[in-house]
Amino acid sequence: MLAYISQHHGVAVPELCGELGLSRATVMRMISNAREQYGVLITWRRDNTMPANGEYSVEDWGVFDSVRIKNFLR
Repeated sequence: MLAYISQHHGVAVPELCGELGLSRATVMRMISNAREQYGVLITWRRDNTMPANGEYSVEDWGVFDSVRIKNFLR
């Protein structure tokens, strides 16, 4: 999830749900857990075209090494 968000420089929840094949509730739990348990700074930026539209971005990887994760995915 984190790698997908960072590779796309921001992802909306429906796109993330589709990519991961998970429900919205599960994705939201995963985001919350990444924040709380691993210190990952995931921000949400509002898209002003419609209410509740926006995208998530990884600003700080917390306990994870971003370079190692990105190299593993290549």
